[in-house]
Amino acid sequence: MTYEGEPTTLAPDEVVRSTEPFGVQFTFNIDGDTLTLTVDDDLTVVDVAKRRAAEI
Repeated sequence: MTYEGEPTTLAPDEVVRSTEPFGVQFTFNIDGDTLTLTVDDDLTVVDVAKRRAAEI
């Protein structure tokens, strides 16, 4: 897949969900769409949630 134009820099919102066991959510907002990734202490993605702008 190729992209034209300048690359977009993403600055996610970060939320620490717990410290024992460790869990953090990173939420990315792109053109009104939202992608939330939850990672564990190994930085393994353990959950993915996405929402399109039309659903909000």
